Amino acid sequence: MKVSLRPAMTTIVVGMVAVLFTGTASAQWRSSLYPEGWEPGFRDGSGRFLQDFSYAGYHRGEVPLPAIDGPAPLVVDVTAPPFLADPNGYSDTTVAIREAIEFVGSHGGGIVLLPAGTYAVRPQAPGDRAALYIDHPGVVLRGEGPDRTFIVNTETAMRRRSVIRVAPAAIRDSDFAWRNDVGEPSFALTENADEFDSFIEAEGHDFAPGDWVLVMSDATDAFIAQHGMTGTWTADGIGGVTFYRRVTAVDG
Repeated sequence: MKVSLRPAMTTIVVGMVAVLFTGTASAQWRSSLYPEGWEPGFRDGSGRFLQDFSYAGYHRGEVPLPAIDGPAPLVVDVTAPPFLADPNGYSDTTVAIREAIEFVGSHGGGIVLLPAGTYAVRPQAPGDRAALYIDHPGVVLRGEGPDRTFIVNTETAMRRRSVIRVAPAAIRDSDFAWRNDVGEPSFALTENADEFDSFIEAEGHDFAPGDWVLVMSDATDAFIAQHGMTGTWTADGIGGVTFYRRVTAVDG
């Protein structure tokens, strides 16, 4: 059975904002995995690479946002009063952008606009799992293009943290434990799924368009060895990649 999948779209982050990592404004650094002229698929001499998160937006940024019926959506410019986020990269804008997101979310959704510029952000407290949170449905974080709007993370201690985290408010600072309590039924894939696949091969369930599914992988010893982490990672201590997807078509 071939199952066609689509990413979850409960809350939308538009892939129009380039997210970078850096040090402090006075001592910037650049990852060797993100050289000048970086393009998706780049690997260094050891085969290491950065994930391309520009595909995290609506339909992976491959189609424009659909027209919205009814009144025009609320649009909030983070550089305008009362938020006054600095678009020049000199002052931290985390609180201003968070307040803009909260304002739009509490008014039923809309667009949080980051005009062209550079916005410095960082987690604000030791327990923060992200610099920015989108924890209301219907919120769009929109830039003016990946070559015009940049979010620069200035925090270097980012283990188990994100720059932008999309999660309900009640669990936004929690570990996501889908793989620890997925329930039944569960089915093994009958064919390997490669990077960027939107079809999976599976048997044992009457899948139907509209079903929500978790597509998960186990961190096997072979997976750990492939990533050069034998002796550091264990199959019991790390989970594989997990995707939340919606079935769009089934070919039996």
